[in-house]
Amino acid sequence: MMNMTVLRSRFSLWFMLTAMLCGHSVSSQIRQIDFAVKVPSPKGPASIGVRGDLAPLSWEQTFFLTDEDGDGIFTGSLQLETDKPVLQYKFVKNDTEFELNGDDNRQMKLDRDQLTVEATFDIHNWLSPAELQQIRFSPAAIREDIAVLQQALATIHPNLHRYITEAELEAAYQKLEQNMLAENDLPGAYKHITRFIAGIQCSHTITNPWNQPSLIKQALFYQPDRLPVTFNIMDGRIFIDKNASGEERLRRGVEVLTINGIPVREILERLLPYISADGGNDARRWYSLQLNGREKFEYFDILFPLEFPVGDRLELSVMDHPSGTSFKTEVRTLPKSERNRILRERYPDFTQTDDELWSFSWLREEVAYLRLGTFVTWHMEMDWEKFLEEAFQELSSRPDAQLIIDIRNNIGGADAVYKFILQRLLQKPVTMHNPAMKTAFQRIPDDLRPYINTWDDSVFDLGKKVVQQADGNYLSKPVSGREQQFKPDKNAFKGKTYLITNAANSSATHYMATYMKKYHLGTLVGRTTGGNQRGMNGGMIFFTKLPNTQIEVDIPIFGSYTPDGAPDGGIVPDIPINWTVEDLISGNDPDLNTILKLIDRGQ
Repeated sequence: MMNMTVLRSRFSLWFMLTAMLCGHSVSSQIRQIDFAVKVPSPKGPASIGVRGDLAPLSWEQTFFLTDEDGDGIFTGSLQLETDKPVLQYKFVKNDTEFELNGDDNRQMKLDRDQLTVEATFDIHNWLSPAELQQIRFSPAAIREDIAVLQQALATIHPNLHRYITEAELEAAYQKLEQNMLAENDLPGAYKHITRFIAGIQCSHTITNPWNQPSLIKQALFYQPDRLPVTFNIMDGRIFIDKNASGEERLRRGVEVLTINGIPVREILERLLPYISADGGNDARRWYSLQLNGREKFEYFDILFPLEFPVGDRLELSVMDHPSGTSFKTEVRTLPKSERNRILRERYPDFTQTDDELWSFSWLREEVAYLRLGTFVTWHMEMDWEKFLEEAFQELSSRPDAQLIIDIRNNIGGADAVYKFILQRLLQKPVTMHNPAMKTAFQRIPDDLRPYINTWDDSVFDLGKKVVQQADGNYLSKPVSGREQQFKPDKNAFKGKTYLITNAANSSATHYMATYMKKYHLGTLVGRTTGGNQRGMNGGMIFFTKLPNTQIEVDIPIFGSYTPDGAPDGGIVPDIPINWTVEDLISGNDPDLNTILKLIDRGQ
C-alpha cells in the first residue's frame, strides 16, 4: 500500500511547466492510471469509484475501486487508449453520489505512460509550497505577458478610459512590471495582475477565477488555507454567518475583530483594491469581499492568502455581542471543498446549486414572495421559464395578491430573465430605447487572435455591423439605437409589486432595477445596486490568456453609451433601508419587514 500521509498528486517540474502550455492532441497511446483515494468519513461508504469523459470511463457508469484491507483507501488501476491530452473525472460514492458538488471536475494531464493519482474524496488536490517555488517567470516572460495584456485591452475594451486617464494607465503598467519582476512567482503574478485589472474600474474586466486553467486553480484556489467560517460585512466589520470550525463559540453574529493580530478593517481595506467594480461604486467592492461559502470561487478566499501570510492555523480575536464577552481562539484552516462538506452537514439551508436559489411561496394569504438568487440560467437543471410562468399563473388566480421579488445577492446573468419578468409586470405597452453599443475595434488583428477566444467567432470581425466615429471608436448599427416594444403578457400581474435590491445587483439585475424604477413597475426597497448609471460594459467577453503565466483576463467587447452627467453609482431604491449591526446579529430582515409594514398600511 502506498504512503498516503501527504494526499496530493506530486508533479515533476517538467509536468508543471508542460501543464502551463495549451494542450495539443497526440497520437493514440495507452496510458495506465493507478488510483488511491482516501475517504475521511469514519463510517466509510459501501463503495468508491471513478467516472470520467474518456473510455473505459464514462459519466454514466462507475469504474469501481476496492478497499480490501479496510484502511479507508480505495485503490484500482485502468488503462486508457486515447489521443486526448487531458482526462476529466470525479470520484463517486455508493455509485450515485458525486464528490465536489458544484465544483470543477478533476483534471489529469495524460503526458506519461504510467500515471498515479493520490487523492482525498471530496477535496481537490493542490500544489505544495515546494512545487509552487519551482514556477518562476523570467523578465522576458513577464514583459511579454504585459505586452499582450496591453495590446488586448487597448484593442478590445470599449471604455478603457472611462474612469482612468491614459497617463494613469501608463503609470499602472509600469507599476505592474515592477511588482511582477520583484515577485516573479505564480501567486505574485496573479496578485499583481488582478490589482492592475481592478484599477480599470469595470466589473466585467477581471482575472476571472472561473476561467483560470487547472494549474492556477491547484496553485491558488484549492489550497488548504481557507478561513473555516462564512461571514457578512457591515461598515468594514466582519460578522460570522456559518461555522465549519471545531470552535463552537463561533456562532452566527459573532464579530471577528482581528485575524492573526491584524484588525479586520485593515485586512478588508488592503483587499479592496483587488476587486473590480464599475466606477466609484465601492458598495459593490465591499459586497464582493463577503464570504458566503456557496460560490465556487470567492474573492476573500483567494486574496487573503495572497496578501497576508497564512499557515495551517489562524488566531481569531472575536466579540460575542449578545453576551458581551470577547475571546481569542485558534482555528484550523481548510480547503474550500472540506469547508463546504462540513457546512452541508451542519446547515440544512446551505445551498449548493443554482436551482436552490429560486423559490416561490406565500408569506401570507395574499402576499407572494419570489426569490431569485441568480440569473445564471445556463447552470440550472430546471426549466426557469416554466418555473416563472407557473408562478405568474398562480398570481393571476388571486386578484388581491401582492408580489415581493427578492434579487438580493444576485450579481446577474441572463438578461432574458428580467425581460421575462418585466413583461409580466407591465399594465400597458412600453417602448424601451436600447442605445447603440460602443466597441473599440472593427476587426481583431491577426497577431492578437492566438491569445483570445469567445463563444461566438463572428465578433472577431464586426465588419459592416459597426460604424466608426470621430473619436476612433465604433458604434453598432443603427448608431441612433433601437426601439424595442414590450407588451403586457396574458398572465400579467395586476397587483402591487416590490423589488428588494442590494449592492450585489450588477449587470442584468442592475438593469432590472433600472427599468422597474424608470417605468414605475414596482417599489424598490433595500440598498443601492452594484452597477453604475454611467453605463457598464459586457454583452460579450473575450477571454484573454497570457502566454507565459497562463493567467486569463475577461475583457468585455461592448459598452453602453451614457451621458457624462449620469451619477457615478447604482440605482437608489425608492425606500432605502439602513441595516444595523443588531439586524445582522439577530437575523432580522429590515428590507422584508419594511415591505410587510407598507402592505399592512395599504402602501
